[in-house]
Amino acid sequence: MAKFKFSDVKLLIFDFDGTLCLSDKAILKVLKKAFSETGISVTVNKNKIINNTGKPSEQFYKSILGPDHSHLWKELSDKYDSTIPQFETIIPGVKETLKALKNRNYNLALYSNCEVVYFNSIFHFLKIKEYFDYTECVGENNLTKTELVGKIINKFPNSKSAVVGDRIHDIEAAQENNILSVGALYGYGKNEPKEADATINKFSDLLNIFY
Repeated sequence: MAKFKFSDVKLLIFDFDGTLCLSDKAILKVLKKAFSETGISVTVNKNKIINNTGKPSEQFYKSILGPDHSHLWKELSDKYDSTIPQFETIIPGVKETLKALKNRNYNLALYSNCEVVYFNSIFHFLKIKEYFDYTECVGENNLTKTELVGKIINKFPNSKSAVVGDRIHDIEAAQENNILSVGALYGYGKNEPKEADATINKFSDLLNIFY
């Protein structure tokens, strides 16, 4: 367990899907188009997407495609990932809150389980890169989320850190790196982030924790 307080934190490490942005409708829209164009016969529903959102890309696609089509996951990812962010919805208050945190002199980092094509498209379509001091996705290095959080922490060696995410693996990534965690209860993880050191019901609640 982290041996410091939220008031000591200077680096916030954010998960993306379900924490900063809602992507399930966008993914459903793009996958339906992809399956129609490629002739893949798979029924995709919103609940299946929500249950798998936040997992590493390979695991996500294979879960959606099923065993008969799982070998096509990389082809679909490379071709269609770049189009998903244009249909995504930013969580209310994200840009305003990130700007306020920057004005309070916090360092902000963004990490994700996604592939590089998707990650780069996030910044192109959603215009949020300006708020972050460091960004990296698992697709760039094949690290686990826990390992990636450790790498980010090492980029800011003099800063106490906290992870903000909506899934249990975000909370575990913080715990395994001996830092604090904030669970986003509005995200895809439902009750998963209740294990965090603190929880938020809306993104702007961060301003009541990091002031």
